Amino acid sequence: MQAMLHGVRRVDMTDRGTGCQIKGYSCFISYPNEGVVGHETAKQFISDDLAAANAWSPEVGKLLNLDFTPRGKVSAISTVREK
Repeated sequence: MQAMLHGVRRVDMTDRGTGCQIKGYSCFISYPNEGVVGHETAKQFISDDLAAANAWSPEVGKLLNLDFTPRGKVSAISTVREK
Protein backbone atom coordinates (compact mmCIF):
# COMPACT_ATOMS: atom_id res chain seq x y z
CA MET A 1 0.00 0.00 0.00
CA GLN A 2 1.16 3.53 -0.65
CA ALA A 3 0.54 6.31 1.87
CA MET A 4 1.67 9.90 2.41
CA LEU A 5 3.62 10.62 5.60
CA HIS A 6 2.22 13.81 7.17
CA GLY A 7 3.79 13.75 10.62
CA VAL A 8 6.05 11.83 12.99
CA ARG A 9 6.27 11.62 16.77
CA ARG A 10 9.26 9.97 18.45
CA VAL A 11 8.30 7.20 20.92
CA ASP A 12 10.65 6.20 23.75
CA MET A 13 8.84 4.63 26.70
CA THR A 14 8.64 1.58 28.95
CA ASP A 15 5.67 -0.80 28.67
CA ARG A 16 4.04 -0.82 32.12
CA GLY A 17 2.89 -4.42 31.77
CA THR A 18 6.12 -6.02 30.61
CA GLY A 19 8.79 -3.49 31.54
CA CYS A 20 10.13 -3.68 27.97
CA GLN A 21 11.53 -0.58 26.32
CA ILE A 22 9.50 0.63 23.30
CA LYS A 23 11.34 2.83 20.81
CA GLY A 24 10.28 3.97 17.38
CA TYR A 25 7.98 6.41 15.59
CA SER A 26 4.26 7.12 15.55
CA CYS A 27 3.67 7.92 11.89
CA PHE A 28 0.61 9.89 10.79
CA ILE A 29 -0.33 8.83 7.26
CA SER A 30 -3.09 9.25 4.69
CA TYR A 31 -4.15 7.09 1.77
CA PRO A 32 -7.05 6.72 -0.66
CA ASN A 33 -9.68 4.22 0.45
CA GLU A 34 -12.89 2.96 -1.09
CA GLY A 35 -15.95 4.75 0.27
CA VAL A 36 -13.98 7.78 1.48
CA VAL A 37 -14.18 11.16 -0.21
CA GLY A 38 -10.61 12.43 -0.08
CA HIS A 39 -8.14 10.34 1.93
CA GLU A 40 -8.43 8.18 5.03
CA THR A 41 -5.96 8.93 7.83
CA ALA A 42 -4.28 6.63 10.33
CA LYS A 43 -1.48 6.39 12.87
CA GLN A 44 0.99 3.51 12.45
CA PHE A 45 3.82 2.58 14.80
CA ILE A 46 7.23 1.85 13.26
CA SER A 47 9.72 0.36 15.73
CA ASP A 48 13.39 1.29 15.61
CA ASP A 49 14.12 -2.37 14.79
CA LEU A 50 11.77 -2.35 11.79
CA ALA A 51 13.15 1.01 10.61
CA ALA A 52 16.74 -0.30 10.84
CA ALA A 53 15.90 -3.61 9.13
CA ASN A 54 14.41 -1.66 6.20
CA ALA A 55 17.12 1.06 6.18
CA TRP A 56 14.31 3.60 6.65
CA SER A 57 14.19 7.00 8.32
CA PRO A 58 11.11 9.25 8.35
CA GLU A 59 10.80 12.03 5.77
CA VAL A 60 7.63 14.07 6.30
CA GLY A 61 5.83 14.89 3.06
CA LYS A 62 7.12 11.79 1.24
CA LEU A 63 5.18 8.86 -0.18
CA LEU A 64 5.67 5.50 1.59
CA ASN A 65 5.36 1.87 0.51
CA LEU A 66 3.92 -0.15 3.40
CA ASP A 67 3.37 -3.91 3.80
CA PHE A 68 1.27 -5.31 6.65
CA THR A 69 0.99 -8.54 8.62
CA PRO A 70 -2.40 -10.30 8.62
CA ARG A 71 -3.05 -8.58 11.97
CA GLY A 72 -2.49 -5.10 10.48
CA LYS A 73 0.97 -4.30 11.84
CA VAL A 74 3.56 -2.80 9.48
CA SER A 75 5.97 -5.52 8.33
CA ALA A 76 7.98 -3.54 5.75
CA ILE A 77 8.42 0.14 4.96
CA SER A 78 10.27 2.21 2.37
CA THR A 79 10.15 5.75 1.03
CA VAL A 80 9.15 6.09 -2.61
CA ARG A 81 12.03 7.75 -4.43
CA GLU A 82 11.29 10.20 -7.22
CA LYS A 83 12.75 9.33 -10.60
